[in-house]
Amino acid sequence: MRSMKLFLKRHFFSPSPFCSWIYFKNTLLLLLALRILESFLSYPPQWLGTLENPVPLLAFLGLAHVDPVIYKSVLLASFSLCLLSLRSKWNWWSLPLLFLSFLYTSAVDLSSIRPAFSNYVSHSRNLILYMIFLMSLAAFAKLKWKHISNWPFAVGKLTVAAFYFGAAFSKIIDTNFQWMNGYTLQGILYTNHLLDPKPQTLWLADQHGLCQVLSIGLIFLQLSFVFICLRKWLPLLWILGFILFHWGTAYFLNIVFHKYHTLAFIIFLPWRDLSKIKIEPIKIFLRRVFKSPKSSREPKAEPKKNLLSEDLPDQLKKSELSPDQNNDKSFYYLGLPFLLVIYGCVFLRIERWPLSDYSMFSFSHSPTSMSTYRLALSQNQELVQWLYPERASDHHKNPKFFFEVVFIVQTDSDATKQVMAKHLDRARHLAAELEISNSQLALFKQTVVLKENKMQSTKLSFELGLDL
Repeated sequence: MRSMKLFLKRHFFSPSPFCSWIYFKNTLLLLLALRILESFLSYPPQWLGTLENPVPLLAFLGLAHVDPVIYKSVLLASFSLCLLSLRSKWNWWSLPLLFLSFLYTSAVDLSSIRPAFSNYVSHSRNLILYMIFLMSLAAFAKLKWKHISNWPFAVGKLTVAAFYFGAAFSKIIDTNFQWMNGYTLQGILYTNHLLDPKPQTLWLADQHGLCQVLSIGLIFLQLSFVFICLRKWLPLLWILGFILFHWGTAYFLNIVFHKYHTLAFIIFLPWRDLSKIKIEPIKIFLRRVFKSPKSSREPKAEPKKNLLSEDLPDQLKKSELSPDQNNDKSFYYLGLPFLLVIYGCVFLRIERWPLSDYSMFSFSHSPTSMSTYRLALSQNQELVQWLYPERASDHHKNPKFFFEVVFIVQTDSDATKQVMAKHLDRARHLAAELEISNSQLALFKQTVVLKENKMQSTKLSFELGLDL
């Protein structure tokens, strides 16, 4: 009990200059605003409409139909709220609204890339949603209790750690440590190569020893991070490892997390030290943007203040704050329940977006038991034409007939066959719209043929077909 009290006092209740949290919050909001602005300028409205497989939250709220004007307006509102939230005195209302607007646009974006008949929702935006929600809790705590200690930083770091701990925990529980044998990673790489051929993916898949080392190293990083994430400098080494990991998944597997997910990593920077640095040009810019010009009747300006802290009370701008019993209350009422929900989802295996246990690729298979199923036109069970481009990354060239028909499961599974039949029936309706006839709509199975743990060739076989 004594050691627990010392742990909480050191990492959660230690006095901390509130401007450190302001520095982190505003930096994250500025980076998020740039990402949202990029989405606003780049997303074409053509793909919007009735979402075929919306995330459960949108389906429950009856928001499966997306109007392009409303979607763009909410994106613009999110961008504006990021800028408004730079002023701390507005955070009690601006941050909750930012959370709701970003939650909606994220749900729409993730629904648009969600494969048909799939229960999976990408985790690429979870951390940013949690960070916005945590910033809202910190704003409420400051409004009600005036002083808050270091607990928002500690809770934020543990939230990031939950993402990776949950991913490793689900792999170990579901596969009994077999995920680290290297064969599962080989299978993931081979199936990705079959769908979207890339030389670097095939090269890595052929290196079984390296795949095993990478698998063991990843599980170690993900499991251990939760135990060191509250240290000052050591977590930065793990963060570097996670950055390399996400770069690798993007380069080899086209799994992109860097746009939003990695923004949460900035919470591990030494904000207490950075908050003592005076950056005059930025301070002057922010004053001009958020403050009206001073009249000549106003008294002379006060001595220069630290960056991003112009709206803080004087007592909060000291390098250290005296401990306050309200620190305990704000953490126990707000921070602790938040952490219990995040880690409760991991241990109870709850997957209800945006809540998640992060069970990504939590299966164990050999490369030869994993297959890709591709939609094609067929005659007499022979391939005539693929119904999406040879490279999955080029699907925008023919979006009508792009189907992400990829199953990383045992090929003799009854569930797999049921889902394949649903895909074929779905494709038949689209084929009728495009007046495709005089042939058969079919799914062809692609598997790899190995020799000495390296891909020797690929095997193509007719799996299931429907007459048009």
